[in-house]
Amino acid sequence: MTERVWCGPTLSSTDDDAAEHMADALTYLSRAAADAGYDAVAADLIIVRDKLNLLAVAGKADRKRANA
Repeated sequence: MTERVWCGPTLSSTDDDAAEHMADALTYLSRAAADAGYDAVAADLIIVRDKLNLLAVAGKADRKRANA
């Protein structure tokens, strides 16, 4: 099997919604892990998802304050 090499970002480094996009992806992955019977992995993914959601909320609040 050929190893795939990561070639760069999939989101712009200035994407203000990056944390939210990553949290959405982790929601999908946690469901897939749970469906496959990997309950411990699913739980870990949910923890990371929740942290990313907190970062997204904080970022939106910071932008709102900066634009006020």
